[in-house]
Amino acid sequence: GRRRLREPLRGAVGRARRALDKLKDEAARVPAAERDRRLGDLLKASLHAVRRGQAAVTVTEWTEAGPAEVVVPLDPALGPRENMERFYRRFRRIAESAARVEARAAEVRTRLAALLALLAEVDAAGPEALPRLEKEARRLAAGPRPVQPSRRRRDEPAPPYRAFRSVAGLPILVG
Repeated sequence: GRRRLREPLRGAVGRARRALDKLKDEAARVPAAERDRRLGDLLKASLHAVRRGQAAVTVTEWTEAGPAEVVVPLDPALGPRENMERFYRRFRRIAESAARVEARAAEVRTRLAALLALLAEVDAAGPEALPRLEKEARRLAAGPRPVQPSRRRRDEPAPPYRAFRSVAGLPILVG
């Protein structure tokens, strides 16, 4: 009873935690996106000085501390404008995904909290509460697998082949 419920819940908790770790990695890319936007802006201001085929260009960035030299890496196969657009595209893609990542992380955190609460309830529950808790676990898509009645009786030997169905529905026997 209790163990049958506990295992799938623990599995779901592990999956939720791994999903949060992945989302955290994704969110960590946002500062790099800001750098892409900045490099795009610097390149935009110096497009006239860039030629196709250059691997990098050194430009002056005006900061509060005064002028600073910044090396902007380029794709030599692209022209100046395409290089600039590449920085902006990368920035937009990561910035747009950041909003989705935050929304998804909030969903996963809510689910994780519900799973952990249910797991604690399963550990503390009496046997009479287990059917209700199993229903709750199923609602969270973390229920135990239904017990499959064995199709073959124990004393009946397994056939010497395996049966499959083709896409067209024809039987395929292997063995």
